[in-house]
Amino acid sequence: MTITKTTNYNASLSDANGVGYATFTGSIDANGVPTTNYYINDKDAYKANIKAFRDSLQEFQNAVFADADALAATIATDTTKEA
Repeated sequence: MTITKTTNYNASLSDANGVGYATFTGSIDANGVPTTNYYINDKDAYKANIKAFRDSLQEFQNAVFADADALAATIATDTTKEA
């Protein structure tokens, strides 16, 4: 049996009226490779909040990629120590 370890990330956006209009998901696999995705739940609320959406998407991606970079660096250091 092979067990695969991943780290998962989730976030959601709501407008000023509390209408949820977008969700973000992301993961980092055991090798430090990141994946991010988004889904628009409410197109009208999204269109009214495009700047907030794009800023939040960038913030979300930066968080996932920063953790992925840190994990990849740790893996590289551990590999170097083993050699």
